[in-house]
Amino acid sequence: DMYIPRSIIAEGLLVSEQTNTCLTTGGVEIASHPGQNPSSAKAKMLRIDHTSDYNYWYFTRQNGGRIVHLGVWIEECLGASRNRGLLVCQCGIGPGSSCTAADVRWEPYEEDPKQLKHVASG
Repeated sequence: DMYIPRSIIAEGLLVSEQTNTCLTTGGVEIASHPGQNPSSAKAKMLRIDHTSDYNYWYFTRQNGGRIVHLGVWIEECLGASRNRGLLVCQCGIGPGSSCTAADVRWEPYEEDPKQLKHVASG
């Protein structure tokens, strides 16, 4: 039930073709438990690098639809907030986590299911 993006340009990368960059955690590793710091970090768009583990993301329909980065010690979710922008968040949302369940919820566009939209902000 996991959607893995595949194309000639990118496989597992979330790419901006206009700027030739991809979404990355920026090398920041967030804490595995709510209440520990850092529980979130700014997501970044950096040069496309297929060799970096920090750049690979997967969309899963479980838990309402999440974009997940599988790190060495923890899985991290892509979140969005109107006042904080794109965030790398803890996937295990709970007391002490800096992201809400709504912050990490994504779904495919009906018109183009290869593109994803953030549910709370559209």
